[in-house]
Amino acid sequence: MLRIPKHSLTTSPFGGTAKKRALSPNQSQTPTSFDNALYDELILLIFSYLSYTDLCNIQRTNSHWSRLALDNQQLWRDLYLKEFRRSRLRGSKGFSVTSIIRADGRQTRPLPGRARGQDEAQHVNDWKWMFRISCNWRTGRSSSKEEEMWPDSEDSDLPVHVALAGGLVLTASPIPSSSPQVLLHISGRIVHSFTSSFLPPNPTNKITTMALDQSHPFDSDHRLTVFYSSGSFCLFLISIPHPSESREVLTYTPIGGRRRATVVQAVYHHPLLITLSSSFDLNVYQIPSLESGSHSQIRLAQTLTSFTSYPPASLILTNPTPDIYKLILAYSVPVYPSHWTVAVTELCISSFTVQSTQSASASDLTPGWSALTAELMETLNELNVRKISQVSSVSTDGRFVVLASATTTSIQLYRLVSRSRSTGYKLVFVRTLHGHVSPVQALSVADGRCVSLARDGSLWVWDLEHNGVEVRTEALRGLPRSAKVVFDERQILVVLNGRIIVKRFDV
Repeated sequence: MLRIPKHSLTTSPFGGTAKKRALSPNQSQTPTSFDNALYDELILLIFSYLSYTDLCNIQRTNSHWSRLALDNQQLWRDLYLKEFRRSRLRGSKGFSVTSIIRADGRQTRPLPGRARGQDEAQHVNDWKWMFRISCNWRTGRSSSKEEEMWPDSEDSDLPVHVALAGGLVLTASPIPSSSPQVLLHISGRIVHSFTSSFLPPNPTNKITTMALDQSHPFDSDHRLTVFYSSGSFCLFLISIPHPSESREVLTYTPIGGRRRATVVQAVYHHPLLITLSSSFDLNVYQIPSLESGSHSQIRLAQTLTSFTSYPPASLILTNPTPDIYKLILAYSVPVYPSHWTVAVTELCISSFTVQSTQSASASDLTPGWSALTAELMETLNELNVRKISQVSSVSTDGRFVVLASATTTSIQLYRLVSRSRSTGYKLVFVRTLHGHVSPVQALSVADGRCVSLARDGSLWVWDLEHNGVEVRTEALRGLPRSAKVVFDERQILVVLNGRIIVKRFDV
């Protein structure tokens, strides 16, 4: 039986819309062209075969092509995912104000424009801008700005403490003071400074480290923990819209006035706070709710001590499920007779208590007796070559572990591989990163990217996922007596002899 279509087919090669144009009285006056004869969807399909340079060039053709070439949710999104193979910018830690991240790590799809509110609309990714920033990281195109922040720290061997979260930068001097200050910087300007009002004045007291909360901001405020050499620490709420309204909300002092070892590193994902002291004591704290009317106090839930781990160390805290936290701790371990290598321990934390631990070392060998085969001899020779006499820096992002020597110019790259629940983790050597001509003094790793600063002032950016160099910058002014490097998706902050050098890639 012959089926009659619901709509009569047109003989025009361009479909129904083109046929209507042919029947309109203005068709004889407006000649048919590529611009007005095809649907926008067909033009976008043709544009999808162009490179990003061609897309930028055709924007100068006319306003119609410019509008189509700027398509955010199809052209530039597909280009970004194809080129960089991820749905976000690299380098983020914890909560990101540029996107909405689900609990399982996947990115939330934006709602249609008519269904989005004003607050939700700002979270839609600008894929072209993300493409440009990522290309700037590859080519080294950036802007540099240098500021004198803490002149009293210029002659100190300790670097200025810095915490970074998007456009928010907080710095603190390591110099003792009766009232240690924290400076709040927004867009390169010092907009506010604050001190603890609960701690008694002490001329020998100083700030030892700071930690920003990695969870979602509380009521548009950021939580910041500041640790002091007296053993106490304070929790501040940092107000971004109104910096002068930033306030201290909680203070913790060791019970009985007993002074604990100095906290040198900390990670915070509300309500869990973990600190690492200079004597390698690991403390687990429960931070109470900050809702109005709550009078709970900070609680020390557990203390762990290691006698075989040594600084320098690096901490990464993740929250894979609402009830479980995972802490990755990378640190230095001795190798007989007088050398060092790197090791990693994963701690699974639930109900503010460490439930299980797994460790792996770069020098792990199968215990017991083994036949002296050629394969074993090759493994022993490789381990002997990789051990170093002095460790300069250790850093990890939970997947990669980077070890820098204080006496050589090489950087060792390892990958943390999960074998099984019974056998635990394995630290696999990937390669040695060569490029610096002087020993590395400071480095930082996040999201498969490493930034390293050498003693000659040279700054390098490494792509750990693809084993390549992203950026090699010119040597910074002044040899780094004390240095620290932090970065996020858009910028690198180098703390150098009391100065802060900001290199921005969102230009």
